[in-house]
Amino acid sequence: MDDESRGLVPPVLLGTDGSSASLNAARWAAYIAESLHVPLLVVHVLAVPGHRHAAGARPWLHGHHPVDPEPDPTVVVRRTALIIGTCSAPTVADPATEIITGSATAVLVEHSRRARMLVVGAQTAFGERKTGPTTTGVVARAYSPVAVWRGAPGHPIPRERPVVAAFDGTESTLPALVQGFVLAESLGAALEVVHPRWGMPGGRCGAAAVVPPSLIADSTARIAREHPVVRSSETAVTGPLAQVLTHRSATAQLLVIGGRRAAGAIAAPGPAVMSLLRHSRCPVLVCRPR
Repeated sequence: MDDESRGLVPPVLLGTDGSSASLNAARWAAYIAESLHVPLLVVHVLAVPGHRHAAGARPWLHGHHPVDPEPDPTVVVRRTALIIGTCSAPTVADPATEIITGSATAVLVEHSRRARMLVVGAQTAFGERKTGPTTTGVVARAYSPVAVWRGAPGHPIPRERPVVAAFDGTESTLPALVQGFVLAESLGAALEVVHPRWGMPGGRCGAAAVVPPSLIADSTARIAREHPVVRSSETAVTGPLAQVLTHRSATAQLLVIGGRRAAGAIAAPGPAVMSLLRHSRCPVLVCRPR
């Protein structure tokens, strides 16, 4: 029996490590939880002593610089809760919190089994040239959709901007279309559905449409009928998907893209997802079939 059948509402799960990216992710997670009318759960993971990949990007400093000391977890949780409390409605202003020792990736992946969505900051490594191991690991292995916060630190959340969802008509990208409509409705935002143009080569990190335009339109119309209040539009695009979505991210409040759950400790997301995790200018939500 799952949480929903027992009457428990799956929360938005926020993974935090005290970094500026995770604190900005906290503001955004509170915004999403408030809009979805679900609880917010904050989880801070303490590194296992001697495990260099256990807790965030600090062990991935380039060169021979000393590793920053692990931040006091009570201070991290208190600071995160303060930020959430000052920018959200009473329903999520006092979130539940957990402090757990272990591998950040393993803990967050396990917690994602019972989450509506997992939210993390855009962790980077090696001078921001690479996506950090925790971000890569949870995007590849989490059971729930994973939102990676990217954006301008400290700036207001661009609530008036549209949600942009990528959908190519295939089963693997259908969850992105569904979540795009659900979130656009919850956020009171417009939705732009982006799909590859039929017969046009997509190049690196993208491909031509493999599903006829009529079937893409039929699937979109079917989901749209379930969300009649959402102002939606469709755009057929050429070129690499990651490049198109990165361009759209400058004027969107959220990108939604499909993905497949990978197995194994060294699993990684696909190239289009990895490109967006490094270059998007707004949060990226990665969804996969259940």
